[in-house]
Amino acid sequence: NIYMLPDNPKYQRVREHREAGTAIQNGFMSIRISGQLAVVKCRPGYASGLASDIDNAKIPEIIGTIAGDDTIFLALEEGFNKESLEANLRTIVPVYPGTHI
Repeated sequence: NIYMLPDNPKYQRVREHREAGTAIQNGFMSIRISGQLAVVKCRPGYASGLASDIDNAKIPEIIGTIAGDDTIFLALEEGFNKESLEANLRTIVPVYPGTHI
């Protein structure tokens, strides 16, 4: 068996990063940073899409992401600046009531 997505734009992976204001749509809930790792919590099913948005934003403090169903691990650059990281992440996941960075 071969499985393929339909030839329809709504099923194709988005390559450009989304603008601020899509946090509700991308499921972001919170982030916790410890050392050079961060854990992003999302609504179930949203981690992969949000990780793609983070990767496509090319945030200099983030060297990679690993996404599950509702959790993303971020590998952070050694000696990163937390304030700069938070400011860059806010371009993707602005703070909404009930969320925190």
